[in-house]
Amino acid sequence: MEAINHEYYVSLEVAKQLKEAGFDWGVYDGYIMYGDDHGFTTKFQTPYNFNGDNKDLFASYGGHKEVLSKPTLDVAQRWLREVKNLSVDISSTRFSVWEYIIRKINQLNYNDDTILSLTACRFYTYEEALEAGIKNVLEIILEKGE
Repeated sequence: MEAINHEYYVSLEVAKQLKEAGFDWGVYDGYIMYGDDHGFTTKFQTPYNFNGDNKDLFASYGGHKEVLSKPTLDVAQRWLREVKNLSVDISSTRFSVWEYIIRKINQLNYNDDTILSLTACRFYTYEEALEAGIKNVLEIILEKGE
């Protein structure tokens, strides 16, 4: 998880899961990956869907095998909520650690939300808990093929 100017971005692993789950929102950053899973990130001035058809735009970075959108944790969380109707809720315990709950959002009655997953471990930062929750919900989506 990378922090730049207090913005926390998804890891490369989560970016790959997001792409596989259908993430297609425009973002300012992307991962440009080469054959050995090494690469670099880029910063755009306007939002761009790195997960879309981008072969021509990145032709000058010859040898790359994959281009992935690199959203902030907040954007990934919002996409899951708005597109997949899945909420990753983060809360603090009385011991100053963080945990997450994943809920299926019922659009008609919020009180009927279904809990899909509870965290089995605790995290020392909000951002660690959020990324773990996002990763867990993406695993659920990909396992069910949604």
